[in-house]
Amino acid sequence: IFISRLKMVEQQQQQQQPEPVCGAQKQPLLSQGAEGRLFLSDVFGQKCVVKERFSKKYRVPALDEKLSRSRILQEVKSMDRVRRMGVLAPGVYLVDVNERKIYMEYLGDEAMTVKHFLYQIGTFDHPIVIQLVEKIAQSLAAMHSGDSIHGDLTTSNIMIKPRLPLDRQMSGESCKMTAQEIAASGDIGDVYLIDFGLSFVSGKLEDKAVDFYVLKRAFISTHPGSEELFERIMTTYRAKTNKGLQIVEKYREVEKRGRKRECFG
Repeated sequence: IFISRLKMVEQQQQQQQPEPVCGAQKQPLLSQGAEGRLFLSDVFGQKCVVKERFSKKYRVPALDEKLSRSRILQEVKSMDRVRRMGVLAPGVYLVDVNERKIYMEYLGDEAMTVKHFLYQIGTFDHPIVIQLVEKIAQSLAAMHSGDSIHGDLTTSNIMIKPRLPLDRQMSGESCKMTAQEIAASGDIGDVYLIDFGLSFVSGKLEDKAVDFYVLKRAFISTHPGSEELFERIMTTYRAKTNKGLQIVEKYREVEKRGRKRECFG
């Protein structure tokens, strides 16, 4: 049903001139990078997050449009694919390839990235952190068992959606209060993977190992002293995924190659 909706939207857009999506109202910017930006919006009365890709002025327009369309559709299909595997990822409401936009599920004001959560908790020994990394490992195991590769695993691309009805404004202090409330509750809530812009499908052990290596680098560089935490992720992952032992062994090879590059360039 989802893919059918996606195709219907694309066919309709090919038959008409680009125009703003009906009912969409642009709202506050959430983040912006070199490739695009995220902002809050409402579509058909539903609060959502919009991911907009920027056009590349240095490209031939026809080529830029073709590449942009391909990457948007690949990202949306990847999100749908992992959701069908049981991995939590934002649902997609609408795809507007002409405007280079994906309208997707808003996880709520209380949701936060794993990066911010770990910063605010301030320790890797808290039981809630152990619960968190177990859920991260289970999500990655399910994703890789279905041969989906994320391509950009960082603690900024993994989000926590608390089950508690927390009231958090978007500020550092209130974010800290939310992290403390989550820790006190003993329930980390749901863990979502986001930003599938670099995702692809592959059954190769090497690709899955590299996916993990990217996450390891993100953990160590963003959260110094988290080596044991990452090893716990690896242990759970190995037990939960198909060919877990082979993937972990391949990861060790990838890690060694990475260290050699750091030492010798």
